This record gives sequence, structure tokens and C-alpha cells, in this order.
Amino acid sequence: MIATEVDSVSFRVFLNHGRSRSGKVNCSSSGAGGKSMARTIRTTHMVRIGLFLSLVAGMVHHIVLYRQYSIFHIEKESILENLETHAYRSRTASSSKASGRSIPRTTTTMTTHDEKSSVSPRAATVYGRNISFFSSSSTFHKNVTHNFVPAPAKFAKLAYFYGTIEHKLYEPVIRAFHSRGWSLTRNIKRAHVLWFDQPDELEWYHSSVKPWQRINQLPNTDKWDDKDSMASHINEYYASNNRTLLYSFPESYVLNNPDDFRRFQERLSKGGGLDIPWVIKEPTVNQGKGVTIVGPHSPELNAILKKDPNKKRKKRLVVQRYICDEMTYDGRKFDFRVFWIVASVDPLIVLYHTRHNYVRIGHAKYDESNFNNTKSHLTTHTFGADEKKATWDEFKAYIEEFHALQGRRLAHLPENPFDHVQNQIKQILATLVDIYSNVTFHPRDFASQNAFSLHAADMIIDNDLDVYLIEGTDGPGKDEDYDFRIAMHNSTFGSLVDIFEEVTERQVRGIPLDMEDMKRQGVLGDYEVIYDQQWMYQYDAYNKHRALATDKRGCGWGDSTSPVSERVSIEKVVAKSRTTAVPKQIAAMGFDSEFLPSKLFYMEGRTGKKGEMVARSFRRCGWTPIDDIGMAQIIYDIDQPTEPVDDDDVDGEELDRKLQPWQLYNRLPMAVEERLHGWSNIKKYTDSSKRFGSVCQAIQFRGRDFFVHAYMLVVSWDPLIAYYHDGYLDIPYSSIDENDFVSLSNSQGTPDNLVWRGSWKSFEEMLGKFRTVSTALQNAIDDPLDHVRKQFKNSLARAGSGLALDLSKILKKFRETENMPTLPQYYGMYRATFQVDRSLNAFLSDLDSWNLAYGESYQDIVDLNDDLFGAAFNLLEAVNATLQQAKRPGVSLSTEALEKATNDVKGGYELLVSNPINRKGSRQESASSAPWLFEYITGSKASDCSAE
Repeated sequence: MIATEVDSVSFRVFLNHGRSRSGKVNCSSSGAGGKSMARTIRTTHMVRIGLFLSLVAGMVHHIVLYRQYSIFHIEKESILENLETHAYRSRTASSSKASGRSIPRTTTTMTTHDEKSSVSPRAATVYGRNISFFSSSSTFHKNVTHNFVPAPAKFAKLAYFYGTIEHKLYEPVIRAFHSRGWSLTRNIKRAHVLWFDQPDELEWYHSSVKPWQRINQLPNTDKWDDKDSMASHINEYYASNNRTLLYSFPESYVLNNPDDFRRFQERLSKGGGLDIPWVIKEPTVNQGKGVTIVGPHSPELNAILKKDPNKKRKKRLVVQRYICDEMTYDGRKFDFRVFWIVASVDPLIVLYHTRHNYVRIGHAKYDESNFNNTKSHLTTHTFGADEKKATWDEFKAYIEEFHALQGRRLAHLPENPFDHVQNQIKQILATLVDIYSNVTFHPRDFASQNAFSLHAADMIIDNDLDVYLIEGTDGPGKDEDYDFRIAMHNSTFGSLVDIFEEVTERQVRGIPLDMEDMKRQGVLGDYEVIYDQQWMYQYDAYNKHRALATDKRGCGWGDSTSPVSERVSIEKVVAKSRTTAVPKQIAAMGFDSEFLPSKLFYMEGRTGKKGEMVARSFRRCGWTPIDDIGMAQIIYDIDQPTEPVDDDDVDGEELDRKLQPWQLYNRLPMAVEERLHGWSNIKKYTDSSKRFGSVCQAIQFRGRDFFVHAYMLVVSWDPLIAYYHDGYLDIPYSSIDENDFVSLSNSQGTPDNLVWRGSWKSFEEMLGKFRTVSTALQNAIDDPLDHVRKQFKNSLARAGSGLALDLSKILKKFRETENMPTLPQYYGMYRATFQVDRSLNAFLSDLDSWNLAYGESYQDIVDLNDDLFGAAFNLLEAVNATLQQAKRPGVSLSTEALEKATNDVKGGYELLVSNPINRKGSRQESASSAPWLFEYITGSKASDCSAE
């Protein structure tokens, strides 16, 4: 039985090695002459030798696997069906070649659909090991035996992320799994799902994958992620099919390929190539790097004509025809990124996300008459403040308005122009999958057999609403500095997990992957099938609706690519990304200059992990980023005070000299920060007890000590105005207890819901259960959470008041010694760390301003950060407006007036301190402006075991 199995598997291995990079069988065409016959005889001997070696290698490899995993057992009847199917495939390929037809993939059939037809195949897809080798005409695929293995119960719903938590994909990916009840494991051997942040980490793992493990990467994704490789495969695909290149794939040549170099020279010299612009790209770099735009009759093009095409070139370059007459946003070039997933490799099923894609708008005026400024022709991305992004809904509205304004020029397009755009995208992606179906998207081992994956593609559109593919991306970055990107990631990744779970369940149970059934059940979300093993999406009206090449406008229309498109105002469609000057806001923030536009913020690292939540909160509150620190009303620094804050590498003290008194800065001077921080300072503000190590008899979560984090926002230091905000629990990871969730029960004692064990809700549940088992606490404390929170607030109010008193003294000396008569207005957010003992006494152990950002791998943390920072910037505005009003004659600042002014904007914040800095008598205040400090009197508490 083993021998039969090895023979089948080795035969499949042999067939794989006999294929070219494009996936076509390497069959020689028959021809007259002895040389051809000799080549055939030599090929036959090589085939026999190769088959023999493959059989020997396969026997050794699979005997080992068979001993290790009994699940690899395959029925004899299935083996014979596989062999007969391969013979049928070989005969079909040979006969087609002899008759002059080239069939690179006999498993793909093009089904004709109109533009409104369903994108799902007509029948449910069956599957089995290596079904991608089956011919569509074969009858043997109907009874294929599958070997998909369920994960052991103890490893189910465990995901492993291979890579640093700083990677862009970590938080949205893990958040999606968490939202579906999955937990994170740090043991790769225990994970049901392994998520690799990069495909180049796979080689070692593919040799040791367990049959029940699923992986998010496929081999050879670099064959289409690299720009030159994609160009080569696309050209080869169309040449082998004797078809005209799909209009959406721009004409491309790989310059380190002598044949391509020669063809490009001929295109320049005889095909009118010198009259049009071209783009030269380095194939493996991103973010707009390694891109050069060369204009018509440029020195670069003329130099190419003089070069020797046969010269060996080490540097990889690809040249691509520049797309002219591109659509613009406010005169700026843009592209859009779309997402698609491989839900299954066996069978091959690919889906396109129809809703949560997005638009990337460049930062320079688009000018087709000038190709010397490459920056104006790029959309990605130097992370400048003037770069914008737009949602897919905004893009849809823009396309519809654009179409309506075109009148008769685009009257030939369908009634719904955005459907026309989406249909093109679907055909482009489906064709791309078909091109790589035997290169990347097919099972070659157990790891790829169980694989799924997420990908992206970047496209542009011209003023005829014709879409073009620019490049593919196997590992798209996932910045979350916009609110819409959180929703986008929750949808794209969340539905990916839903689809993965359903596909896995069906494969394990032997149920066909019926996409229509999964769609009816709501599993697909906003995804739509574009490729299903033997079917691919085809937009039948594609050529009819595209503008003829002869009718296309060329480049060189100056700085206005389309007079009509400029009538479509970006302000109407992407209003969220723009703000206008509001003089009242300038006054509200206490700014002296009326010439400054309002609500501008400066922040480095807006797309970094520590800055994303801050940047999106700024934008949500109507603030606009700016790269000029001298023009910003608010400066937000995410680095520690000892680190430089801006591009000039100036330290904190030098920056203070640059800033104006009307600017708000979230960092105190470096020397001040160093003196204020540390437990030795904090303890004198809270209590006089000595404290060493952990709190004695701290309450625990399943045997582990944990910390509670809460926040203090200082809106103003002089006068001191501070607020409190709830936080989250910091529970150490346990490899024994990997479940990230706890089950809450309702009044009937039945499971109610699962909540993240670090959430404030789980903290409330924990304290309630702890009080229930303690008779003394039941008699003394009515609401345990309220009791603990009030201690948090009391400690922070004392700490804030003490910090402010010391700060006033330090800043006074700082101004004198540093010769700085004026300083910016300082504000700050501080994360406090507490522990709680078994008597529900709370102890403040740390207070810092640079460890605010907790990884947003839970939706609870996303919601917390959105309120924490969003409400903070609203409070900055409201409080400063109140302070400005209090400066008027006869108006005084009172706690009641402050609460009234901030009640609608403070979110989850609660007032802690209102002006107690003057409590020591630094200046007299009226009764209505008397200082207020939150206080909560509770019993004495021991801080360490030695005090017990």
C-alpha cells in the first residue's frame, strides 16, 4: 500500500518538476528530421531517469511521513484515478500542442457572463488532494477522497503570529482573530493558524508543517509581487495563449532580459515608443522608491537605443508604459488599493473585497507636461502631511459625480459607472490569479495544501473610466491613522476569519465548498467570488465599454489632465480630510495670530504604532496634520522626553526655544521630565509609606499577579486642570492558560458572553466575584469597582497636584537659567499603574507619559484609545476656551463653569483637579474660583508584606 502511495505522490512531484515557470507542461512539438527525433529520444531517457529519481526520493520522504502521520493514508482507488487523470492531462496537452493550440491550464474554463450576472460558479466545487491537476473533462474528480485533518481540540482557535508585534499587520490580524474568539499562542507547535508577516520565512516551516495546521502564505508570491517577474509572467501568459494583452495590463519590458531589451529598443525605434512617456522601476522596492519617469524623446530613452541588448545586466529594472490622461483628485494624481483573498488552494477559490478598499492621493500637483518632477507623478508615499486618503464610498461618489458631469462623452458606459469600475477590477484580479494558478496558487505540499492568504493590488483609472493594474502586493501594509481604516481592517480581516473557519470546517467534514451557500449564510461578508477552480470572472462588456486606443488622449495636457474632472470638487466628496480656517477656533485656543489657519497639528510617526491612534483621533476632531512645526497649534511628540522630537535632531530644550507661547506641547522640558518622574517622586505625592516590590497579598487572575492601568490627562499645568479616565488590565501571558477571554454569566448562571480578560468589564466582574467570597468585604463595601476607582482617582489627584506645585518651581528656575522668558503651553497624558490587594486597597506604582500606546489587537483597546485621545483634544479646545473667557473682567473660573463647558466633549473623562496649584497661597482667588481636588477618604492600607 505504501509503495502504491509513494508511486502516485512521486509521479505528481515529477510532473511538477517538468513544468516551466509559467506552469505549462514542457512538451516538445513534433517535427520532421533526425535532430528532432534525437531530441525526443534524449528527452525520453531524461524523463525516465527523472521519474526514477523522483520515485526514490518520494519513497524515502513519504515513508517517513507515513510513519509520523497515519492520516496520510490514501485509498488505492484514488491513486489509480490520479494516475489515469494525469495520463489524460498529458494526452490533452500533447494533442493541443500538435494542433497549434496552446493550453497552459487545462483545468481553467472561461465562463461567459454579462456584467450583471452572478460571479459565483454554477455548481459547488468538490475538492481533494492535488485536485488542481484534474482536467475539467475528467470524470474521476467526482469521487476524490480528501485528507483534510481537524485540529486537536486543545489547539483549536489558537493563532500564532510569526514576526514582531511592531509589524503593520500584527494588530489588525490578531484583532480579527480575537473578535471571533481566537486566542494568541507563542508556541508555533500549538497553533491551528500560523500567520507569517513575510513569505520569505516559509522554507524551514514547509518541511515540518503538521497536517492540521493552516498557514497564511504561499510559495512563489514574489513571482508576482516583484514588478519585473509579474511583467514577465503576464507577457508569457498572453503569448502562450496567442491572445492580445489585456488592456488593463500596461505594456512592460524587463530590461535585464536580452529579448525584452531588444523588443523595447524596437518599440522605441520603429513603434513610436520615443513619442510617449515611460516609467522605469526597480522591481523589489515600494513606497515610490526606485521609480523614474522618463518623458518623450528624453535622454534616457535615446540612451537605451544605443545600448547592447546582449550585455549582461545585474541590476533588475522593468520599464512600463506611462498611463496618460489619468483622473485626478483636485489636480493631484491618485491610485487605489484593492484587497483579495485566497480562501482555498484545494480547490482554488479567490474572492475580491467589494467595499472596504481605499484611495491614496498624492501630495503634488499633477502635470503631464513635465516629467522631470517624478514626485508629481507618484501617489506612494513619502508620508507627507499633505498626502490624503479617501474611503471606497467616497471614491464611488466621486466616480458617479464625475460620470454625470461628462455628459455624452461617456454615454456608452453602463448606467452605473462604479459597477463598470468594479467589474474591471474583478476581471483584472481573476486574470492575474489564472496567470499564476500553476506558479503560486496550487498545492505542492501539505503546507500549501492547507494555505489561505490575503493580498492587495494597486490600480489607477483614467478619464475614460478605464482601470489599469500597476502592481500586486503579497503583504500590504496596514496603517491605522484614519478611522475608516479600522473599519476596513475589521471587515477585510474579520470576514477572512469567517471564511477561513467555514472553508476549514467543510474541508474537514468533506462538504463541497458551495460559495453560493456560504454567501446565503452571510459568511462571505463583503467578499465576492472571482475565481473558483474551473471558473473565473469575466466582464463580457469589457471591450465594448473601453475606449479604443486610437481615441485615447495622450500625455502633455499641461497641469490639467481633464478640465471636466476639475469641476468635481474633492471638498464635496472627501470632506473629512480637509478643514478650513475658523477664526473663532483661533481665539478659543488662545492663539494670538489671526493669520494662522485653525486646528493644525504637528506629529512625527503618524503612521507608527505609537502614533496611529493619536493621529486618527486628531483627524476625527477636525484637526489637519502639517509638516511645519512652527505653524501647528498642537505639537504631539510620541517619543520619550530624552529623544529628539523633530527632523532637525534638536533636543527638548532647544525645541522649547523654538515654540511660541500660543502653541500647545505635550512634553515638559527634558530636564523637568527627568526630575518629575520616578517612584521616589510619586510616592511623596500619594502616601509616605515605604514600598518595596509587589503589593502584599495582591489579588490575582488565575494565580497570576496583574496590574491595572488608568489615565490622567493634564489639560493645563497653570492653573492645574486634570482629568481621570479608566484603562485596562495588564495580565501576564501564560503558556498554560492561553485563553485570552473569560466567560461572564447572567443572572441565571448560564454563559452570557466572552470578554477580553484585560477589559474593564472583566475587572468589574473579577472584583465582584472576589467580594462575594469575602464576608468582611461584603459588609464593608457596597460597590467594589467604585471603591477601587475612587482610590485610583484620589491617588492621581494628589500626584497631579504635587507635580504641578513642583513644576511651577522648576519652570521658574528653568526660565531664569535657560534665559527663556516665555514657554509654550504644556499639557500631557499620563498612564498610571496600580495594584490592588485582597482588602481592595489600591496602590499607585508608576506614572509615565511615554508608554501610553497599548497594542490595538483588541477592539476594546481601539475603543479606549479613540475616546482617550479624541476626548482629550476636544477637552483641550473647550478648556482653553473657558480659560480665555475667564481672563475677561468680572469673569472667574469655577469648577461648575468648567464642568458645564466640557460636559458635552469629555467622553469618559472625569474631573480630578481644578486649580489647586494656588492652594499654597501663590495668588488670591475669589470664592467662586476656589480650587477643587478630588478626595476619597478610606482606611489605612499596608503597602508591602513587611508592614503587615
